[in-house]
Amino acid sequence: HGLKEDNVPGKDNLCLRLTDDGREALGELASFCEDLNVRFGRILCSPFLRCRETGAALSRLCSSGAVELEPGLCEVLTNRTG
Repeated sequence: HGLKEDNVPGKDNLCLRLTDDGREALGELASFCEDLNVRFGRILCSPFLRCRETGAALSRLCSSGAVELEPGLCEVLTNRTG
């Protein structure tokens, strides 16, 4: 995933978002990939918000345009996070 908000006590790790810099960098990465005609058949991401945001930022590179959630990619599986 792209650059995310800092971990802070009391903030749910599952809900940390990408930063503005993270979103900007992903936009630049997507443009770079488009210039090289890089495409993906599938984009899989974990259920963490920052990962879903990353997938969405790159979805224009995917033939289906869809981002698929894959809980198995979650770094910590608990009842709350996966």
